[in-house]
Amino acid sequence: MTPVPSQASAADDWDRLIGARLRELRMSLGLRQADFAERLGKDRSTISKYERGERQLALTDLLEIAARLDYPLLPLVLKLLPASAVPPGLDTVVARLVHEPGLLEAVRMGLRQ
Repeated sequence: MTPVPSQASAADDWDRLIGARLRELRMSLGLRQADFAERLGKDRSTISKYERGERQLALTDLLEIAARLDYPLLPLVLKLLPASAVPPGLDTVVARLVHEPGLLEAVRMGLRQ
């Protein structure tokens, strides 16, 4: 099903925002596009398209990026999403869960009950 123009432009906006955040992440790591691409096992042109929002990041791409950067997936997703898409305080909760393994296990046990 082809999206109506307003849906397509909204998706394009998201792709551009996420691409810009990916660029910020790359730059915060001190990497040029070519270096980032090599580290991720991608072509530099692919990274460029991601950063310009011309190519959508699929879940498999995010999984691969997280693994190759040794970056936890959920914090990576939160870093790439625009702030307006993240409920207030969620980033703090995720950071605590990532850095306090005992807390994460307690949450898992609580979910099992």
